[in-house]
Amino acid sequence: MGKRDEALSLARDFERDGFRVPGLYERFWRLQGDAAAYFTLADSLLRGRQEGGTLLKDAMGYVGEEDFKALIATAVEILREEAAKGRETQQSKSAIQTEEDARADECRGESAWQRGRDEKSARWKNAEEVIAAASLEFAPLLHPYLGELFKLQPNESAYYAEYPWRGLSYESSQIWRERLADPQTSKDNKQKIFSCLLQTRDPRNVKFACEFALAEDFFDRPCDLLEYIGYWLEAVGFTFERAKFYADGAAQAVADEILKMDADECGGARQSQTSKCDLSQMPNEPGDATSASLQADECDLSRKNSDEACDAASAVKFNAGELKSAASQNFKACAAEHDSKFNSNEPAADKSQKASNDEICFGGEKFRLKRYCSQRAYHIIFPRGYFGAPYAPHLAKHHPTWRFEGGEAGYKLGGVLDEADGDAQNPLFHLITLDPLPRDLPVRSLPRLILAAHVREINEGEIVFYEHDAQGMPRRIGERTQVEYVQDEPIKECEVVLAPTPARWAAQDWGMSNSRQNLARIGGEPSWIQGALMPTCPICGEKMEFLMQLDSELPSCEQGGEVYFGSGGILYVFWCERTRVSAFFMQCT
Repeated sequence: MGKRDEALSLARDFERDGFRVPGLYERFWRLQGDAAAYFTLADSLLRGRQEGGTLLKDAMGYVGEEDFKALIATAVEILREEAAKGRETQQSKSAIQTEEDARADECRGESAWQRGRDEKSARWKNAEEVIAAASLEFAPLLHPYLGELFKLQPNESAYYAEYPWRGLSYESSQIWRERLADPQTSKDNKQKIFSCLLQTRDPRNVKFACEFALAEDFFDRPCDLLEYIGYWLEAVGFTFERAKFYADGAAQAVADEILKMDADECGGARQSQTSKCDLSQMPNEPGDATSASLQADECDLSRKNSDEACDAASAVKFNAGELKSAASQNFKACAAEHDSKFNSNEPAADKSQKASNDEICFGGEKFRLKRYCSQRAYHIIFPRGYFGAPYAPHLAKHHPTWRFEGGEAGYKLGGVLDEADGDAQNPLFHLITLDPLPRDLPVRSLPRLILAAHVREINEGEIVFYEHDAQGMPRRIGERTQVEYVQDEPIKECEVVLAPTPARWAAQDWGMSNSRQNLARIGGEPSWIQGALMPTCPICGEKMEFLMQLDSELPSCEQGGEVYFGSGGILYVFWCERTRVSAFFMQCT
């Protein structure tokens, strides 16, 4: 029996018995190496009457681009058919629900939305799975169907409902910008189109959507408008670049204290040098004019050196006082410009051009859009045999993201990093040494970077920061907190390679990966679990840039043990180039 026949047989058995099929994933893995067989399986599951769930998700991961086009076309056709059936069914029912039914629903705590969700057919749900997978792996293939998808609303209740708009060009987005600006567009549709435009990740679309949202405020929001839009921006890899918008009191206090310390150090140095010069300029004898002149020259040189040293220290530390002053001036720069925005007589296409480049004005304050993550991503590829056999066949690490071809350079991962005042109850876990540094990362001032963190602290919900010296060595900022509950062991040491991430896997979602994909990545966008959360540098008060992430279930130094971040989440690493500070925190369910 060929692999295609095996795929058809597996699909028939699954249609009959679902996940109760004996040896389901053993049979699934026998199809490895044959993309056509996996397409046959995925296509059969998509067309079937059994909800394909994770089996369909897994099969699609091995389907090539051309075959994925066919899956998408079939999925859209199924959505059309199921939507038409739904309309016919609705028309055949009474238009008005009886009062008794309403009371019964109220008692059960059910909403109309929830009932509609529960009533979706298996075919509809399978089609939704195809659209969701395609929106991450092959979003451009969905772009011809965006008009239909907007009406049909697959995955309408999910956070990834607007993912199909990923990568849509500015020119192709014109119709959506016009619909957003159209006064006839409903509030609900404006909210959806706003999200769609952000998902394109084109800075011009993002700028237009943000400016329009700030001008019209069509959200049911729980917080300040600018802050709310900031959350949306962070979900698509952007942020507002201004210290005043993000810095909290604690961060500003730290910056002010560092500034004061620098000033005191410079002042002390200057006072010391001045005292020495005053003494040296007092000749012991009247005939020592030449000596006094030389000493005066030395004094001037000493003052110059001292001033240069202090200036250098201020530059390294990033003068928080100057930052604060500059930010305040920038915020007040364009109040007049804001008053004239979104003139009702202007064409919608011209509205995004009111502020130059990537600047946005709101309430007399000026902001700049900034990407906080690099376009280039690398996957961390672990040596063969590093992971033990999984406890379940479906968790075998066969997904393509585990098997990319890496570069020649090897990178040390895992173990413990020595620190002068180390704590055996809270050791400094070495994560990875980036030497050499990969291209296009936000680290530009160092020859190498050593990333290490007190993971036990992080697993108790802390965010920790480290300042790095000129050689990339980390030093903890602030006092360590006492670890009470977590006793994770360090990551098992090994040598890994970095592989440039293919375009198909540039975007990965923690939920949709189902623990099958390799989410150990450097660069690119984070795979958020609980929504975007950008840390603020404790020194300069600016939002930091994403650097890397590690998924749970890495082998630990303990025999047979595994490292978990929280209950099985992701560890995120951020970086501030101004201050050479790294930040670490985790998210989990």
